[in-house]
Amino acid sequence: MSDFFETRIKGGVDDVQDRLEDVLKQHKFGTLHVHDVTATLNSKGVPFNTPMRIMDICNPHHAKNALDATGNRIAPLLPCSVALWQEGDVVVVRFLRPTALARFFPEVAELAVLAKEVNAAVEAAVGQVAGE
Repeated sequence: MSDFFETRIKGGVDDVQDRLEDVLKQHKFGTLHVHDVTATLNSKGVPFNTPMRIMDICNPHHAKNALDATGNRIAPLLPCSVALWQEGDVVVVRFLRPTALARFFPEVAELAVLAKEVNAAVEAAVGQVAGE
């Protein structure tokens, strides 16, 4: 299995982002911030035409458990980031699987279990939006 999850969802970035935020709430994840990559780059004088967002998402209970389990050493890897960008009539949804992050802490067995739970929840949410 790849360290990255990726799927394509028919529609536009705005719509997919809105639907994903709603479904993530059902899985007890909130959106902390959405980076509008297109707007940011263009505002800095760097022409970029692809509609792209990066959603920082978090389940506070899982985040606290991960921080506690690693003595806060996982902090630079939080929150989970989900990238969305337009390719024709579909939106690519891509994120680094939390299970890949857990490999940075092989001595923390409970982190691997937690990462699997987070991974399953986020993949399920994306799957719901994709209609799978």
